[in-house]
Amino acid sequence: MAQPPTSPTWQDIEELLDEMLDLPEELREQRLKELDQSSPDYAFAARSALAAATKDNFLDKGLDGVAGKLLRDLLQKEAKSELGTTLSVYRLEEEIGRGGMGIVYRATRTDGQFDQKVAVKRLPLMLTGERGLERFKEERTILASVSHPFIAQLLDGGIDDEGLPYLIMELVDEGFRIDHYVAEQNYSVKERLNLIKKICDAVGFLHLNLITHGDIKPSNILIRPDGHPKLIDFGISQLSAEAGTKPIKLSGATPGYASPEQLNGDAITTLADLFALGATMDTVLKATLGRDALEVSSDLQAIINKCRAENIDERYLTIQAFVEDIDAYLSGRPVSAMPDTFSYKSGRFLRRNWLPVFASVAIAVALIAGTLISMHQANIARAEAQRATTVSEFLTKLFGSTAEAISSDTDPTIYDLLERADARLETELSDVPAIKADLQEIFGQAYNGMLLDHKKAKGHFEDVLAYDRTHNPENTPRILEMLSSISAIHMEMGEFDEATMIIDEALAIDLEDSKPDTTGWMTKFSLSRSRGFLDEAAYALSMAEDFYAREYGADSAEFAVVVEAKAQLRETQGRIHESLELHRNAIDMRDRNGGGAWVSTQRMRNNFAAQLQGNGQLTKAAEIYNQVIVSNRTRLGSEHPEQISVINNLGTIYLALGNAEKAKHFLELGVIIAERHIPSGQFQRIALELNFSRALIQTGDVSAALQRLRRIEARAIGSVGEQHILTFVIQRDIALAELELGNIDEARRLIDRVRPNLKGASRRAIGARIDAEIAVKQGLNEIALDAINNALEELEKSDSSTSWMFAEARLIQRWIKLNLGHNVKNEQYEIDSKLFDETLPKSHRARKWIQ
Repeated sequence: MAQPPTSPTWQDIEELLDEMLDLPEELREQRLKELDQSSPDYAFAARSALAAATKDNFLDKGLDGVAGKLLRDLLQKEAKSELGTTLSVYRLEEEIGRGGMGIVYRATRTDGQFDQKVAVKRLPLMLTGERGLERFKEERTILASVSHPFIAQLLDGGIDDEGLPYLIMELVDEGFRIDHYVAEQNYSVKERLNLIKKICDAVGFLHLNLITHGDIKPSNILIRPDGHPKLIDFGISQLSAEAGTKPIKLSGATPGYASPEQLNGDAITTLADLFALGATMDTVLKATLGRDALEVSSDLQAIINKCRAENIDERYLTIQAFVEDIDAYLSGRPVSAMPDTFSYKSGRFLRRNWLPVFASVAIAVALIAGTLISMHQANIARAEAQRATTVSEFLTKLFGSTAEAISSDTDPTIYDLLERADARLETELSDVPAIKADLQEIFGQAYNGMLLDHKKAKGHFEDVLAYDRTHNPENTPRILEMLSSISAIHMEMGEFDEATMIIDEALAIDLEDSKPDTTGWMTKFSLSRSRGFLDEAAYALSMAEDFYAREYGADSAEFAVVVEAKAQLRETQGRIHESLELHRNAIDMRDRNGGGAWVSTQRMRNNFAAQLQGNGQLTKAAEIYNQVIVSNRTRLGSEHPEQISVINNLGTIYLALGNAEKAKHFLELGVIIAERHIPSGQFQRIALELNFSRALIQTGDVSAALQRLRRIEARAIGSVGEQHILTFVIQRDIALAELELGNIDEARRLIDRVRPNLKGASRRAIGARIDAEIAVKQGLNEIALDAINNALEELEKSDSSTSWMFAEARLIQRWIKLNLGHNVKNEQYEIDSKLFDETLPKSHRARKWIQ
């Protein structure tokens, strides 16, 4: 290919690169030497492009990183020559910005349909051949559907006559970059943080739609004259990246705002955006115009540092968690980024609330003393007077020492207060066991109900029970309550025999007057139902209903737990329609009586959604799960362990619907939270990681899935044993992963071992499908046809089968029949393949069966 002695165009560079990549290495060097003699400019361009292509691709490096002065000069030359030309139906009128990945023009629509000013971004760099351009088109379509008030809308885009991409975007006219704007307006810290929160809302919206921005920085955030921000120039992320490829990203990494992993050339994630948001927040808070910089408090600096942590595990997990800390700072509450010390938290709380705190202490002390003393007004006993005095002194010292600890700014959490009070109970109230028992009861309920620390709660309850049995055996109501609470904790921990023995002891005492007087009957109901003793469960529920109706009323928020229990019993009995109706009634009862936002009500919604999910109503269930996640995030925070089961359930729905990318997004979030809160051998965490591994398999990351499955197999064996159904299910999924990687013998060994132990139609269906795939790989199509027919039969028996599961099995069946020379009908094939196009990513493993 002879080259004229002129500067190369972008098309020339692309042709050069294609030529070089097709040549063997020794001939490639010879060709470059020829170019050195005939056209040095072409030789330099070829070497620059070749270096970029062999490391990664142009999109990952940006113009400044790969092309050097020649390519920048070429970009400048093209920019000048393009002014006044028309791209699509837009006339390029003025250059308004440039960066490492192209030039942005102000442009006007010229087709006369309507007047429109837009921003046109030219991307004068190669993508990754035909596949890259195809991915660009797909992802441009997805991004064009993103609509948010603080995000510049992507209107259109395409490929020009030279085969290079461009984007048509909303023009943010008369906008000022955020750091210049806040400095000019002399914004306060609060006003600047409120702007950052709006940007977080926009970025969070992108993340919810599985899009990463990739180049968040002050120059990409414009403030309009009305004071509202617009996030511009957002990149194309990993919406449809194939397994083993890096995600397309049309924004270049900017030093100072790009995360370490991004600068290293790794694929960007939402955590890279969090790094950039922290760097942007730092710039915005410190932006001035010749004045002293605003003071950035230790709290705010801690928030920035947490965002910008080099280790991604030390950053905020989500945008919501980042915003929660900003809100905490603005309201004077503790920020999670600060060291978790009592003095820091209590100091901030009391500085903000010193008057109500000490007023509350005084009132609490007076009420406690008054209540205790009034119990024996007729004849005030010396012991009771001393008890009141002791409680008063304890509380006064507790809060008084908190005041002395003032050193910073934030609320002590409930957990902090309980930990501090626990320590003081042992040192200051050991000689007054009655008062200590009263406070331990309260602390135990707090640990159990609000903080989910069952071990500490159980210890407190056992101490109270021991005290009453020895010193206060007439205190029957509290003895019953402690026994019931201890039994419930044993049940929560899976220790059903211990739980049953303890609750039966409690209920025998309760019925000495033939009248149910304790919530323990609800504990007995849950135990009996979980063990399959339905008659026993129904009896316990009738006793609980009698108690709750007398104690609270039959239309109270508290009585809703009885209705919920009835729903669970009907579900166990197979009366699904009645169960669903009772679930709705229980939630409605809570909503009517002011308990709709309670955490326990969100558990009711989670249970209701789980039943809808089991009944095949996946879309409705997903809607409820999302509502629960939002509600729990508001009350408990983004990373509270209460979220784990809901996120897991939502992830399994997206798996069932074939939306593996969305399933992976949620399940990975759940795994990160679980790793911080749940021991590695606990059933809930293993099940969550198992579902995440399935999402990895379905999105094509089979090697990573297999590594994770092998790890959780070992943990499951150590936790539940080799013969547990969980272990068998994990090994079945390992067989699927091995099969995907071509390890047929290992897949066959595993599936032969576990198939007889797979209980339930849906599990047997997956096992049979693996049998079919193994037979296909071995060329045993007759055996494969029998296996896939068996899989379809099992899917028919399962209530949890979804349309795409049937579609996948039918497509495998069709593939086998074609290979056997059977006649097949095309109508069902067209329906099934269309379903795949609508629901499954192109990397999904099941697409290999479409012909």
